[in-house]
Amino acid sequence: MTRPVLICAALLLSFTNAFSQPARGGGASISGAQSSLPPLPSTGVDLSAIEHFWRLVDTLDKGVVPSESQWQALLGSGGYRLASTNAAGLRRALEVALTPSLRGTFDSLTSRMTDQSIMLQHTARARTQRAALNRLRE
Repeated sequence: MTRPVLICAALLLSFTNAFSQPARGGGASISGAQSSLPPLPSTGVDLSAIEHFWRLVDTLDKGVVPSESQWQALLGSGGYRLASTNAAGLRRALEVALTPSLRGTFDSLTSRMTDQSIMLQHTARARTQRAALNRLRE
């Protein structure tokens, strides 16, 4: 159980400063919805994003562009809101790591050992840990 928790924590922490350019379609912003969101947690582990993450992965795997509401649901969760405060390109990082049609971009960005490449590889690897990550919610 410890390894998946570390994977989730590392995933969120690894986004810090990974991309400096804004993402397509709104960046890490959640479209001005900040004021309607609940306060960020101050303690504990927030697993609320797991379900939204898998919906996004499943959508991308089908070759479909996720809707803005899907992005907002994921990026509006506590963990991703915290991560996005330090990573302006969080949404783009997720797109590159998880979209099959962006494999060439992923391969190019991960060809050298950098903080960005480690984060992208880690994010892409998360999809292989689906069962373990889902057990965290139990």
